[in-house]
Amino acid sequence: MVEDLPNDFEKIRLTDDESKVIGENSVDDDDSNNQIALSLVGKLLTSKPFNVEAMKRTLISIWKLHDNVSIKMLEPNLFVSQFYSEADREMVLDGCPWFFDGKLIVIREINGEEQPSEVFFHHAPMWVRLVDVPFSKRNKKTLIEIGDFLGTFLEIDDTDPLGWGEFVRMKVMIDVGKPLRRGLFLVVGTASSKWVTLKYERLDEFCFFCGRLDHTDSSCSYKDEASETNAEIVYQYGPWLRASPRKTIRKPASEIEREKKLKERLTSARKVRIPSYNDPDAVKLGPPGVARKLQFPPPRPREASLVKAVGVKRKFKRRNVSSFEGVIDSSLKGGNMKGTGQKRNLREEVPDDLLISETQIVKKQKLENLVLAGDGINQVRGVGLSQPPEKQ
Repeated sequence: MVEDLPNDFEKIRLTDDESKVIGENSVDDDDSNNQIALSLVGKLLTSKPFNVEAMKRTLISIWKLHDNVSIKMLEPNLFVSQFYSEADREMVLDGCPWFFDGKLIVIREINGEEQPSEVFFHHAPMWVRLVDVPFSKRNKKTLIEIGDFLGTFLEIDDTDPLGWGEFVRMKVMIDVGKPLRRGLFLVVGTASSKWVTLKYERLDEFCFFCGRLDHTDSSCSYKDEASETNAEIVYQYGPWLRASPRKTIRKPASEIEREKKLKERLTSARKVRIPSYNDPDAVKLGPPGVARKLQFPPPRPREASLVKAVGVKRKFKRRNVSSFEGVIDSSLKGGNMKGTGQKRNLREEVPDDLLISETQIVKKQKLENLVLAGDGINQVRGVGLSQPPEKQ
């Protein structure tokens, strides 16, 4: 047995002939490389003995190859499958995982520099079902992130392009040396998360105590360690992690392709979200009375304007003023006005806040292209004469 051979060569005295290294000048044989390229090495994940010949017949039957295949045992639980067609080899790899007698068969490519005793199987692909996935998390980007979290994402079941099924199905390369994941927390919104349950298809034998695939709880070393420390034996895993094999009822290829095109249309014609009243980004106005409190900009100096002098009964000062209707130039000094229209002198009492200059009083101003009110997005403009301050 290979495992019975000593591995510590420091304790072995090698002869001169045994110490020599050969093969340095040899060239790799192309025929040997081609044979390795068409081969796969595999193992049945079990610690119990099994019927090798029955396993061979079962694999040949379920693989349904176009060409021949030869399955040779290197060790009691290590075999090589020699294919004679690249298409058959790829079909077997793509069709993983494979099972025999409810036990997972791990298969991988051969490294020509390895010895059979150095072959280890750390990962295996499995179909995982995500149950009760939130509606907003059934997109491809999120599912790829979930697959990489569980192990290595491989593919999504494309028979349901819209993703509105009872569960989401994906193939993931998982670490067979670690406990199975029973679920995961998925972020929704900004400050909450939801638990998503995981199930594994064709999962038969595994350890209900530690959740690993390569043994059962009857031969679990982790359970033995717990019992030696008088710890409570709690089975954290169970048959509820199993999912029955998916039924082979498939939609017609034309129907699947049609749904894919419809989904592409949904993605390309995505509507802009219209905010509701309670949305923090929505623009909301106050009562109408607030909008009536118009704010006018101060008059620009040295510009012509339309004015009409009138009096109001407030805090008065008696001044000599001119009443004028028309366009005037208020930049002239000495109380003079220049412009077109009718002008007359009068003695009138006017409030202090309406005395803008020595010669004119602005009580009503023509509104033309003037912003009356706004909320930063919508603006109200006016054309005409403004109202007196007491009526605003």
